[in-house]
Order: sequence, then C-alpha cells, then structure tokens
Amino acid sequence: MVAKSVAKAVVISLADSPRLEGFQKSNWGIDFEVFDAVDTRQGYVPEDFNVDEYKKRALKDPRPAEIGCAISHYRVIKEFAEEPGNPGDFLLVAEDDARAVDGFLGKLNSVLSAKGKKDIVILSEPIFGSIKNLKYYAMSLTAKILPGGYRMGHYADRLAGAGLYLISRESCVKYVAQVKKAGGVSWLADEYNVSPSESSVELPFHVLDLQVVRPGLADWEGETTIHDIEGYNQFKQRKLAEHSTSVSGVMGILKKAKSKANMTNILLLKDLLVVSAKDVVGKAAAKRSR
Repeated sequence: MVAKSVAKAVVISLADSPRLEGFQKSNWGIDFEVFDAVDTRQGYVPEDFNVDEYKKRALKDPRPAEIGCAISHYRVIKEFAEEPGNPGDFLLVAEDDARAVDGFLGKLNSVLSAKGKKDIVILSEPIFGSIKNLKYYAMSLTAKILPGGYRMGHYADRLAGAGLYLISRESCVKYVAQVKKAGGVSWLADEYNVSPSESSVELPFHVLDLQVVRPGLADWEGETTIHDIEGYNQFKQRKLAEHSTSVSGVMGILKKAKSKANMTNILLLKDLLVVSAKDVVGKAAAKRSR
C-alpha cells in the first residue's frame, strides 16, 4: 500500500502517445491519473508561457515541445495546489516514458518515510538514472541512506529530468505563486540549475529545496521528444561516459583528480564539500530552532 502522504499520482502524456500503454503496464503499485499534455507541436504557444522572458535569459527560442512540456507540468502542479488537502501531502508526477524498477512501491515508501524536509524530490533522472551498479559522485556527504543502498539528498552538480518526481502541496502553492510573480512560466520543466543572477525573474527552483534519489526508481523507454535525436544521442553518450567512470565519495573524486589532473573533478570536489557544508549548517540551525 502506498504511503498516505501521496494524495495524487499523475502521468503526463500526449493524447496520441504510443508510450502510455507501456507506462500503465509497468508495475507501479499505484494508480496514476492521465493528464493530457499540452500539444504545442504545431506552434501553439499557451498564454501561461512567457516566451519573451525565456528568450531574455536563454538567448534562444524555446522549442515547441519544451513549451508544451513546461506548461503541462505547471498545470498539473497548479491543479494540485488548488485542490483541498494537507500542505504536507505529496503529488507524484511521471511522464509516460517512465518504467518502474522492481519493487518501486517499497522504495517510494522508503523515500516518503525518511525524516526531513521534502519540497521536490527527483526520483529518477533520464538516461543515466538507473544503470546497474552505477556509482554516483557529488551527492552531499550527509545524504540519507535508504534501505537497499539508495541515497537521497542534495547534489553538487547539475540535475536534469522531470520524468518522475515528488512535490509537496505546499511547494506546489509556492510554485504557482512564483509563476504569477514571473508573468507566466519562462523556464523548462527541469531547468533546475539556473542561478538567480542568470535570470531577471525568480524561478520556483530558487525558492524550493531540490533533492534527488539514487539509483533512480525508474527506467526509461525510447528517445526524448524534446530535443533532436542527434543532439540527444550526443548528450546521452557524454553522460554515460561521465557517470560510468565515476567513483562515489570524496576519496574517489580526489583519486580521479590526482590521476588526471582534471580541473572539472577538482571543481566538482569543491562543489561537493560546499553542498555538504550547507547541509551540516542547515541541520544545526534546524535543531536550534526546535
């Protein structure tokens, strides 16, 4: 039985998507409502997407599919924010190419049962989120250890993917408030890493706490419908190379940095130490406020 704090589960899918059937056959252990994704493939721009603001920051036009994806996620979040319920209730959001890993429900319950604040928790990342025996680097040294060797916490490097995540109702309300302040959505569904200095508006990800679970709780079917296939394949190969050779923990990163004198790894180590220090300070402050 799914934890009571998941009040609603939604899968986002285009009306003609061939992937929905596979999603519904996957062993999730929980019923998902189907949300018809906003179809922008013919150039339609919804009134709640602010193209001008996006172009001001990104210096390029958003792809039609990127607009549709961002608005679909926003409308799912907005709908949950406006429904009655406990601020601590969770919305579980999936895209229709996600496929549950074995024992998904039990692993989800472990995430939900973990102590501590949870605004948004990315449950799986695309491409490299569920490769067997994959070792990840740059997760905070204070990340929670969950049953089965899973970890949940903050990440020092860039995150991507909105294919499977939890978001609290309280966070949904804050998300919608940020959209109103910004004059509409002007970011991609997973544009988590834009710093406040890079944007003239405050994104929801600037005010909400973002955590990730590794290994991921989903596999994926097919290619992305957001980017062109050639660019997607290059991205996939780069990420596979980065993560298949990574070693978890500070000593592993030090070993890589020493052996390759790789500035990227040295900077990554610095980021890991910074995010770990922030966690330590944050936990100490939380204890003092009790």
